[in-house]
Amino acid sequence: MGKLHERSASIMLGVLVVEDLVVVLLLAMLQSYLSVGSFGMWFIGWEILKIILFIGGALAVGTLVIPRIIDRVAGIRRLEVLVIISVGLVFGLAFLGNVLGFSFAIGAFIMGVCIAPAKSVHKVAHGTRRLKDIFGAIFFVSVGALINVGEFAGFLVPAVLITIGMFCGKLGGVRLGMRLFGHGRVMSLRVGPGMAQIGEFAFIVMQVGLGAGAVDARLYPAIGVAVLVTTFLTPYMLRIGYGMKDASPQAVP
Repeated sequence: MGKLHERSASIMLGVLVVEDLVVVLLLAMLQSYLSVGSFGMWFIGWEILKIILFIGGALAVGTLVIPRIIDRVAGIRRLEVLVIISVGLVFGLAFLGNVLGFSFAIGAFIMGVCIAPAKSVHKVAHGTRRLKDIFGAIFFVSVGALINVGEFAGFLVPAVLITIGMFCGKLGGVRLGMRLFGHGRVMSLRVGPGMAQIGEFAFIVMQVGLGAGAVDARLYPAIGVAVLVTTFLTPYMLRIGYGMKDASPQAVP
């Protein structure tokens, strides 16, 4: 839609990153409670410290070193080598983050931030475009594999309730947060729909709950349906939101 450099998109990206970090803390609290029956403050504090060290260290070192590596590799003028190095760096930091207890998405996102200042970043974006399409297809196949149509009647109602709850909850929560920080109604209607879809963290939380016996296994396909529906509805909701007129400047300085 050509809206990536607008203020609303920047807000969405920023909040999504913070959401990922909050989920890490929630999982730490859940695992602490399931293991010892209480919330261990030292455990939660350690998780917060790991987040600060991981993100701060990766950005501090990565923004100085990674762009130089990318530009040096791009000078070879072999696109396949540039793609392999770039994807290797992304998977490397994603794996390191996962070892420390974070999601793969956080590490991959941070490496993307580190690669962005490189002069040859447009070559990286061009070379990895097909990989993006492949992984997008894998995501939808994975979601579809969670849904047994033979049990459709059993999880249809929970899926509908979860989907409605996600949209209403995100729109209402974003509206409140945006208003607290001085943004208008139109801006909140542009940011809210872009965050209303359920992502991979829903599956991570579900897996922890299933492993602990705290969540019914029948809820898993309901989450899968909600992921599918919210993912497909989000672009249309965004178009409606961006179709609204706003007098305030939108471009990021």
